[in-house]
Amino acid sequence: MEAIFRYQQQCCHSQTLVAETERFEAAKALAEKLYGQPTSKSDMLQSAVFSAKQMAVHYGVHPDQAPTLSHNATDDEINAFKQVTRDWNYSVKDHKDLILDTMIHEDVDEEQRAKDYKEGRWGQDGYQIPRKELDQNHPLVAQLAVLSGDVDTTMSSTWADATELYIKTNKRHKKRLPDKEAKWEVKTRALLDRFASAMNGPNTKLDDLDRQVVSDWMWNTYPKAGTRNRYNNTFSAVINCWNTEMKGKNVFNPFAGLSNKVLEKEEALGRRSFKPDEWFSYLSNINNCLNNELKVIGLLMLFTGCRTSEAAGLQVKVV
Repeated sequence: MEAIFRYQQQCCHSQTLVAETERFEAAKALAEKLYGQPTSKSDMLQSAVFSAKQMAVHYGVHPDQAPTLSHNATDDEINAFKQVTRDWNYSVKDHKDLILDTMIHEDVDEEQRAKDYKEGRWGQDGYQIPRKELDQNHPLVAQLAVLSGDVDTTMSSTWADATELYIKTNKRHKKRLPDKEAKWEVKTRALLDRFASAMNGPNTKLDDLDRQVVSDWMWNTYPKAGTRNRYNNTFSAVINCWNTEMKGKNVFNPFAGLSNKVLEKEEALGRRSFKPDEWFSYLSNINNCLNNELKVIGLLMLFTGCRTSEAAGLQVKVV
């Protein structure tokens, strides 16, 4: 009986060893794959970077949270710094290992492996588990990129962070048809990216936004009060959303109060309506238009006075 018991123990130990070896090899292959291909921020969606950054900060492993030694540190702090740094590095390594352990099966090409098994290739000497390309925007892939410094982020609240939060929150609160939502997101991102480019890029810290710089840019970029007010309202909503959704100290909103409805109204008074002969000339040209879609939009504008964007955004069922 004792011999049987020892044999069973040896078998269990052997099976455990094989399982651990397979797990190690899988994790090693995954790590080589992830760290062997440098990742740039442009390769990842801002939404993935934002989520990865928030998760890293939450667990205290963001690069900006690494221990630092002040220039006026005491002898005790200097002596303890080495151990503090070592402990923090261990925490980062443990977090990376946990991510790799979670992702071991993420890149396995199950379809190809099933095909290999069916055709008898699976299990042969030298057989390697087929793996597929990992999505660069996978939350865990993005986390590893942030932890490794491949993607440069800052702990501070940035314009990119506020942009992602605003878009996500707005999509939750406003119901749109899929195509309308996609167009809205593309248009909104383009607008917010334009502002970021005019400042110091997407990583511009919200606390660094200067009201006078913002105000000058708004007036130079959008000379017309109506256009400036409309876009300023969107920029202001981004900051307000951040202050509403995120815990902690509110950031200053440099866009607050920049809209000028009085000036917009004064500029609008300078527009005049069609004269009768101009109205009929416009109607004649629209009726002769061969593009039916354009003709409908033109007629809607002529008879209702709506804007081009409003007419073009109508659906057939609405008309």
